Amino acid sequence: MAILLLCWSARQSRMLWFVVVTLGAAFTIRSAYICFFVGHLLAHAHRAERPTPQSRFFPILSIIIGVGCCILAEVWQPQWLKELCGYQSHLLFPGQFAPMQQKAYGAILVLVGIIDLQPARRLLSVPWLVERSKLSFPLYLVHWPLLFGPAAALFLLLDSAVGMEPARLIAIAAGIGMAILCSVLFAGVDRYALGLSRRLRRRLSDAEFPASIAGKSSSTLARL
Repeated sequence: MAILLLCWSARQSRMLWFVVVTLGAAFTIRSAYICFFVGHLLAHAHRAERPTPQSRFFPILSIIIGVGCCILAEVWQPQWLKELCGYQSHLLFPGQFAPMQQKAYGAILVLVGIIDLQPARRLLSVPWLVERSKLSFPLYLVHWPLLFGPAAALFLLLDSAVGMEPARLIAIAAGIGMAILCSVLFAGVDRYALGLSRRLRRRLSDAEFPASIAGKSSSTLARL
């Protein structure tokens, strides 16, 4: 819904889009949903299509800091982040634990660094990886209910039989396997949805184009 709202507001006016992005980013600043708004901003700016910086210093620095944030998240978080995540307010989306939010910020830094690093772009443009990347969104959609459904049930079932650690490893492996399999099956639905979205967008564009031509013609006649 957030992405639909952003796309709709961008079609209406630049000012409305700017207000929606600003309020949405502020509202989700302490949740993983901030990633949606950062990704939308990067896509809106065509960041991945622009030439990479000549210097690799800042992209590599961004990746290093991002990875460091993720590694340190379990043992250290800055005080401001703890206070932000624990602050009681209805004006902000409910905050997740500070370690998880620090990992979200770290992932954003890694993403920005990779986008601006030419070797990373070349690697990610390998046809084999491009083809597999089509499973990323279906995998995102199906992994959560599978990990907290069948995988969690399998862990509880095996816990008393083989112990906590073996049960945890087996449940994680089974959850990953089920998520990959279901994402492959769901990919067909995703392709159909993308095709439908393109057709609807084309129809809207075709409908708007004659209207804009008619409006220009009317204004021209009015001047005459």
